[in-house]
Amino acid sequence: MADATRSTAELLDGTRWANEFAWTEIESIASHLKVERRRKGETVCREGEADPSLFIIASGSVSVLKQDAGERARLLARIGPGQTLGEMALIDGQPRSATAVAAEDLVLLVFTRAELERLLEEKPRLGVKLLWKLARFLSQRLRQTSGALAEHMGTAKGQG
Repeated sequence: MADATRSTAELLDGTRWANEFAWTEIESIASHLKVERRRKGETVCREGEADPSLFIIASGSVSVLKQDAGERARLLARIGPGQTLGEMALIDGQPRSATAVAAEDLVLLVFTRAELERLLEEKPRLGVKLLWKLARFLSQRLRQTSGALAEHMGTAKGQG
């Protein structure tokens, strides 16, 4: 295995994200990732941008921002090591639904749609395992969002 792939595999292994994968699977996934760095304040991705990539945060944190009706950027979340962003864009190829900005210096592992397709072709079982992981994660996030929306609607109704 090349030194770059080993280094990327070690970064991936150091995140919570990789817990359910064996070392050989982590090495295989790492061969499809590239490492990118962002300084605090730099944009990771922009709302509306067409870039079907997934970002796994190896170190640092990201502020996820969404434009409101008044065109103001609202903080949706702050996410850190072992967490991901861009799952929807990776899977459905649609434009980004939010902007992500480095809240502190970042090391990111980037998984493009083309690399996902290559992984699925080369190692279908591992590709399916990875897709199941993403599907479970998206389902959990949707449940959290639905719960937060219901709570918000209940609070707003009580104010009216």
